[in-house]
Amino acid sequence: MKLPVENDVGCVPHSFKAALLDVFKTKFVNLMVLSIFVFLFFIPLICSDIFFNSYIGGVGQDLSQLTETQRAFRDFYLRIYQGAIDIPLLMLGCLGFGSSMFVFKKYIYGEKAYLVSDFFKNGIKATYKASLVWSFILGLISLLISFNVYGLTAYEFPKLYIVITSIIEGLVFILVFFIYFFSVCSETIYDLPFGNATKNSLLFSGILYGKNLLVFISTFAWIVCYYLFTNIFFQGFSLLVFFFIGAGVLSLVWTTYCLYIFNKYINRIKGVTINNRDY
Repeated sequence: MKLPVENDVGCVPHSFKAALLDVFKTKFVNLMVLSIFVFLFFIPLICSDIFFNSYIGGVGQDLSQLTETQRAFRDFYLRIYQGAIDIPLLMLGCLGFGSSMFVFKKYIYGEKAYLVSDFFKNGIKATYKASLVWSFILGLISLLISFNVYGLTAYEFPKLYIVITSIIEGLVFILVFFIYFFSVCSETIYDLPFGNATKNSLLFSGILYGKNLLVFISTFAWIVCYYLFTNIFFQGFSLLVFFFIGAGVLSLVWTTYCLYIFNKYINRIKGVTINNRDY
């Protein structure tokens, strides 16, 4: 197992908070570039969602002749098509996101980093297993949620049942997000078999679910608002933010948080730490 050690320039962070702020102050342009790189990987998914949301919403169509039941089944079938198509597109996006965590790990540890080659080559090579596996599972759960919400609505299941099952599926979806972050970050610093890395990620995701959820809410709230508020100007502004800085900030925060967790619960037990405090 590779443990983080002090690099040759002595840039070990005094704390992870200090390291995160240092990246903001000294590598802000790099953060924006990485954000743009990640956004490029998500463009197919964003285009797919824009197309389906517009088409399902009836843009340029006359849906007035459809009954309420016909409209419900139409939405159901189209959402299932959308969910199935989005799975490989989500995998592509998460591949880029995972690669950005590899670069931010280097920044946090003060290691020498080459922005383009580390993102498009070394980062993808280091994190592709966890990125593809867990994003595929995220896509499947998302598809299941669409089937639950739109399918059960079309077949007129009780609303309470739909709400309860959707909440349960949503919590599982978020849990898999945690596993994705921990697994990807683990691949950037530890030389572990995929099964062992998955086991550690499951433990951190489940046992620290409440703590992870606070970080999740603080970093993903604006993305949730993007899907809840369908105003074209709000969504356009949100995409611009995601393009220029949002994706980078998301990746930096989760990389820092995962490294902090690893440092506290793994590295200290092994007798090796990268700082003198927990965070």
